[in-house]
This record gives sequence, structure tokens and C-alpha cells, in this order.
Amino acid sequence: MNRYLIFVSCLGLVGCHSSLAIGSDCTLRKISVTTTDPSRNEVYEGKAQTIVVQFRNENAPKTADVYPDPHVTVRNLSTAKYCDIKDGNGIWSGKSVYLDKNESVLVLNEYSGASDILAFYDTKTCRRLAELDVSSRRWEIAEDRIRTGQQCGGEDLTSCHHIKEIILDKGCLARESKAITIK
Repeated sequence: MNRYLIFVSCLGLVGCHSSLAIGSDCTLRKISVTTTDPSRNEVYEGKAQTIVVQFRNENAPKTADVYPDPHVTVRNLSTAKYCDIKDGNGIWSGKSVYLDKNESVLVLNEYSGASDILAFYDTKTCRRLAELDVSSRRWEIAEDRIRTGQQCGGEDLTSCHHIKEIILDKGCLARESKAITIK
């Protein structure tokens, strides 16, 4: 509906950019991560239609939602091929695992101390395609965009005094240089 309203409002304006009316071709959806064996709590998986993202936390006394091992495995159920993400330098969050609608781009939240990033990976090669620094910010992913907030008075983004929005490009990547200030 928002795209429709933007499109209608652009019809009468000279120079309205077409990407505003159409929006991004990318949509991210959140993937739930659960333990593969509740009695052991060592291996965790997030499953989509063709992609499985596997994390490990071998020292978890109970079910975990963070995974300190930088080794993440991405398996394609259709091709039986897999690759490993080994370039992580922090802790992976199981609450923030996203795939694009074609299941070709994986977005993971990685944090360590003061560092907090959203890392974008190719699901075929596990190559890091891009990253977005969200350190000291509230953030949310809403389909084809990422909103970040600073100077926040609460836990949610609506409490922030400064909010930026990044519309994902056609490759489903976030580019900080494309951020628009919305508040």
C-alpha cells in the first residue's frame, strides 16, 4: 500500500525517481533458528525452502540463541551443496537470520563488544557481499528496507530521535551511502 501511495503522489510531480514508485526487487524474511537435538543443544538450524543455515554452540547448558563459533554452514537442499562462513569475528545472533525471497542472499547479525554489523552473504559461495555497521543503533529489517535509529529513549525504533532508512538494492544489499533520513 505504501508503494501505491508513493506512486500516486509521484504521478503529478516532474522528476519523480522511478525507484521510489517501484521500490526494491528484494524482500528479506526472517528465518527461525532451533536446536536440532534438544537433549544436546549443540547444533542449531534455520530452514527455508531450499536453504538451511547451521550454527554451533557446543558449550550451551540450555537452548541458545547466540553462537560464538564463527563457523556457519549454509546448505542447499536442492543441490546438496554446502559452504562455510568462516570470516566472522564475533557472536552470531540466532534471532536475526534473514534470507531474500530467492534464497540467494543471507543476512546475519554479528556482534562483539562495541561492534555490531549486519553481514550479507552469497548462499552458494558463502562470500561476504556487503556489511552494514549498526553499532550503537537500534535497527530493524522490514521486507525491502533496513531502518536504523540513534539517540533512542527506549528499546524500539519509534523512540529514536534520528532514523535512517536504507532500501535494499536489486542484489538485496544495503548500501549506507543510499540511506535516507526519515526523522
